[in-house]
Amino acid sequence: MKNTLFHFGDSFGCWENGHRDGNKHTTKGYSNYVAEHFNLNHEHRAEESLSNAQIISRIITEIPNFKKGDFVLINWSFFDRFPVMTEPHKEGKIISLNSLITEEDAVQVGSYTKEYLDYNILHRTDVQKEEWNLLFWLFLKPSINTISRLGCNIFVSFNNSSYPNLNFKNNIQYLLNGCNISTNNPNYKLLMNILTEDYIRDLKHNKWNSDDDGCAHYKKGIQKELGTWWIDKINETLK
Repeated sequence: MKNTLFHFGDSFGCWENGHRDGNKHTTKGYSNYVAEHFNLNHEHRAEESLSNAQIISRIITEIPNFKKGDFVLINWSFFDRFPVMTEPHKEGKIISLNSLITEEDAVQVGSYTKEYLDYNILHRTDVQKEEWNLLFWLFLKPSINTISRLGCNIFVSFNNSSYPNLNFKNNIQYLLNGCNISTNNPNYKLLMNILTEDYIRDLKHNKWNSDDDGCAHYKKGIQKELGTWWIDKINETLK
C-alpha cells in the first residue's frame, strides 16, 4: 500500500489566497512536491492561525490513520500563540490568541471580561516557558514518540527561535528537552527531525517570503523551489 505524507501546521503550511480575494495563485504547494518526490499520497491538514496546541490536537486525531513509512511534516507555529476558548464556553469553540485579537468575526466587542482578556493576552505570554513545558511534556512528547514507534518519519520546522537570547545549541536543547537546558539526561532525544529552528529567517534569506502579490506568506511562484528546499533538508536527515 502506498504511503502518505501528512502535512500539519499553521499558515506557513498553506499557500492559497482564494478565501481572501477569490484569486488562487496556486493549488499546488511545496508539500505536494515533497510527496511527489518521495512517491507518497498527500494529505493536507495545515490551517491559518493555528496554535501549536491545536496542531498537536489535529495530529493526535490522525494517529489512527498513520502507518509505517508515512511522512509526517509539521510547520510548528509561534511559541506565544496560545489556544483560547470563545464565549459561550459551553459551545467548545477554540481559536488561537492571534485570532482573538485580529479577526473581526472572532469575538463581539464587550463580550469578554477585562480579567479574561488580561489573562489570555497579558499573563499567559509572561509565562510562555511554562506554557511550552506543559504542552511539550503532556502532549507533544508522547504524541511524537507514539508516531515514531509506528514507524513514521517526522520532519518539522519552527517559525522562529524559541528564546532569542540563547545561542543555537541551547535553543535546540530547549526544543528537545522543554525549557530545562540543564537536563540530567543528555542522551535524551525527541524522535523528530528538526529541519530548521528559524523558518522565517530561512524564507527571508532565500527571498521566498511574501510580497503584495504573494500566496499566504510566500512569494508567488516559488512553491516548487521551496519544495526542493524541503526535499534537500529531508534527504540530509535520512542519510
